[in-house]
Parts: sequence; C-alpha cells; structure tokens
Amino acid sequence: MYTGGLATLPLPNRYFDAAIAFNSIYHGTGGEVRTAVTELARRLRPGGTLLATFPSRASLFYGRGIEMAPHTFGGTALFESILGSSGEAGVPHYFADEADLKDMLGMFKIDECVHEEFRLPSVRDGAVVWTQVRRAYFWRVIATRLEEEACQPTNSC
Repeated sequence: MYTGGLATLPLPNRYFDAAIAFNSIYHGTGGEVRTAVTELARRLRPGGTLLATFPSRASLFYGRGIEMAPHTFGGTALFESILGSSGEAGVPHYFADEADLKDMLGMFKIDECVHEEFRLPSVRDGAVVWTQVRRAYFWRVIATRLEEEACQPTNSC
C-alpha cells in the first residue's frame, strides 16, 4: 500500500490494479480534482478499478462556508454540524454534478454511479452503526480504466 500525493508517487504508469479514493479525491478546486483523477487514471492499468466518492451539488452542504473557487467550499461551517468539530477548516471541498463526473471520468467506463445520502460510521456497544445524514448527497462511483484509444467523455451516471 502507498499513500501520498498522486503526482509524486515514485511508481510507473499502469502500476495499480485498483485505487480507492473514498472521501479524499475531492479535496481541492475543480482543476485540482481533475488533475488528481487524471493521475489516478495514469497510474491504473487498463481494466483497473476505481472506487471514488464526490460530494454532490445537491447536498445541503453545497454553498456552506467560504467559496474558495467555483463549486469549491471550505471553512469551519462546512461540516461542523455533522463532525462536531471544525477539523476540516480551510480544506477545500469540490462539489460535482453528473456532467462534471462524466467529463472527469472520460478515461473510465462508469460501472456504477450512485447519488446517495452520506452515512457516517460510529461504534455503539461494540458494533459499527451507520447513520444517514439527511440531504447530504454524495456520488459513489465504481469505474474501470479504459485503454487510451477508448477514452472519451461518453459515460453517464
């Protein structure tokens, strides 16, 4: 397992069979998120699997906090109501819509794209319990890396 910035991983192209970007890849502006998705595609072998999540513009959190760039918000007010702290203060969160996902994931065949309410895990009496956060919508995507010649923004969620 490797952790770190995608552009600085000392690994060759087509190295990974799968990548998980769960609640992580959207921390940046739209351009930064697109660059991160492109780097993920470059590091995945054709046929490799991507599991990623992106906050939705339909979410109750869209527009909260400080607008740092188009569709990108941060600050203490963003997720404080569900996290109970301002631990993500100053961290940019890019909110996507279906057209953004289709465009960003042009190097992938979208196998599953689900628009769903966010769920937070917690532990109660030794068991993991998932609590749904009403109207806090996210996109959950499972996609397969295409061969370069097949890459085009024709996917749909």
